[in-house]
Order: sequence, then C-alpha cells, then structure tokens
Amino acid sequence: MANPRSIRLLTHEFFPSRGGIATYAESTARAAAARGHAVEVWAPDKPGLAEAAFPFDIHPLALRGSQDWPCRLKLAKAIRSRKDWDRHTVYLPEPGPIRTWMYARQLKLPKPDKLVLTLHGSELFLLSKAPWRRRRFQRLLTEADRIGVVSDYVRRELLHRFPATDPDRCRRVPGAPPEPLFELQPEFPTDTPFTFLFVGRMHPRKGPHRILEALRYFPEEDQDECRLLTIGPTTRQRYLKRLTRYTRRHALNWEHWGIVSEKELKSCYQRSHALILPSSQHRHSVEGLGLVLLEAAAVGLPVIANQSGGTPEALLPGKSGFLVRAEDANGLAQAMLALKQNPRLARQMGSVGKAWVRDAFSWERNVSALFEGD
Repeated sequence: MANPRSIRLLTHEFFPSRGGIATYAESTARAAAARGHAVEVWAPDKPGLAEAAFPFDIHPLALRGSQDWPCRLKLAKAIRSRKDWDRHTVYLPEPGPIRTWMYARQLKLPKPDKLVLTLHGSELFLLSKAPWRRRRFQRLLTEADRIGVVSDYVRRELLHRFPATDPDRCRRVPGAPPEPLFELQPEFPTDTPFTFLFVGRMHPRKGPHRILEALRYFPEEDQDECRLLTIGPTTRQRYLKRLTRYTRRHALNWEHWGIVSEKELKSCYQRSHALILPSSQHRHSVEGLGLVLLEAAAVGLPVIANQSGGTPEALLPGKSGFLVRAEDANGLAQAMLALKQNPRLARQMGSVGKAWVRDAFSWERNVSALFEGD
C-alpha cells in the first residue's frame, strides 16, 4: 500500500469493553495495522489491557474513560506531554476525545499532521443543542481533514445540524462484523424454544422492553414455545427490575445472562433463531447503525429492527429480516411470528443476510476511506 500513515487513535472506550464504540475503535486499529499503517492506540489503562496482544502499539492512559471534564483534562495533559504530533494523523473515533479536541485552543493541544474523526449519531444531538457547543464543534468539523459517518442517516443529520460542514470531507464508514463470525453457521435448534436474541445494553433506548410487550400479542401456543434471551450490561438497575416485574406479571419466558465471554456470545448466536434490536431515539441518544445487526447476519441469523436512526441501513428489509415502525408492538409481534411460524423463511433470510453483509461491509474499506487517498 502506498503512503502508509502514522496514526494515533485516541479513545475513551476500548478493550476490555465490548460495546459498539469500543469494538469500532479496536477493529479500525486492527484493520489499519493490517493495511500497513503504523498505529498507536491511546486508551484507558483497564485491567487486562497490558496483557492483551494487539498488532499495534498501546499507550495506556490513567483515566476512567468517561466524557466528563476530569477525563478530558487528563487526556489533554497526556497529549501535551508529547511534542511530535505534527508527524501523526490523529484519529478521534468517538465522543470522548472529540469533545476534548473541541477545546484544542483553550487546552493548548498541538496541531497534528491530519485530523480524522468518526461520528456515530447521538453526539450530534448533544453537540447541536447548546450554542457554545455547536460553535466549537462546527469549528472542529471545519478543521478536520476527514469526517467518518457510520450511516447515511448520520450524514444527513450532520449536514442538517452543522450546515457549514464540507460534504466532500464526509466518508461513510459503517463498520463490519468480525471475520470469525462468518465461519459460524446457525443451528436453528428444534429441541429448544424458539429463541429471540437481544444483544446490547439493558437500556430504554435499546428497547428490550418492546420485545416483551410484543410477546404478549402472541397466541398462547406460540408464546409458550418462545423465549427472549438478552445479553449485555445493565446500566440502569431500575429498568432491569421493571422488566423483571413485567415478565413475572405476564408469565413470559425471558432469560437475562448479562455480560458473557466472546465464546459464549458466539454460542448464543448459533443457538438462537433470530436477533431483534428494537431501538428508538431516547432523549439525545439514537442508533447510528446497529453493529449487532451486522454481527448476527454474519452468523446467518434473520434480524428484526425498528425503523429508527440508521438501523434501516443494517439489513435488507423483507430479504434479510424485517423493519418495524418504532413503538409498534403489534407490528413487531407479527414480524417475530412470521419467523417463528415459518422456519424455512428464517433460514432463507439468514442466508441472504450473511451473503449481503460479507459483500457490503468491510473494515479495510473503512480504513481506506478514512486515511488513504487524497
């Protein structure tokens, strides 16, 4: 590859976190290193980071990894401790370091050779709300050499909320599933209840409560033959307790496994029958794309998603899965029943999705769009 770059990726979310942004940052770094770029990741010094093996250099940071000012000030101090930034492309893949670099002048941050950032969607709502944030972020967008957006939806929101942004600097970089997932095949087991899988934070925006509400629309015989399996961290205990009470009140079959290992997650993909991501906008938070939809499709599962944010771009409606209007519990139930009552359709949709995702999504193409060419 011509003209390899020296890239410093600054992130507040990284290994061992397996959330969408942490996965995005790590996968981008791996793909950039594989394409011959010299990559150095600056990330919070979490347990296990020093022992983990990566094909790029790690610069551990003594910060928690939040977006608050103490973390931003610590990141700024670490940046100022190095004097060679004019020889590096600085890559800001998520809101934490982006909100730090918005105050580059005040924090006396050095000017890099190139500045590249990626937007996931929710930050646009937050940063466009207050006038002073809007002005600072617009200045950062003007100074950036490349602006990655994870979906066309995010691109539209960006240009609508920050109209002074140069559209020619925008690149669609949606991410992709990990390559090992394509090696798996769904088992579609017949000796267990039809399992609808949810992977994500237990949070109102992600919408696991909507799946439980949809199950109530099922005929009794179908309801008895189905279960919901949820995988992911709990960020709101009160929300989890509300779901537990709802499940008991209506005698629904729900299992919450919380955080699982990579091996266990792969097994869950293989032993489930469909994945559902019924997310919708919640205050200033929105689904920019829905990486988990691509992961499930890579394994060969049919997917169901709400028509919200960028999720319509993470499936082929009617071919690899179903797209349902947000807050339409009955519509969600009908999509779920269509897969449960027609296993052949579920297999066919899973097969279509697997082929489509392999062809349409690539971390290598993301890296090329962000860091290579003029």
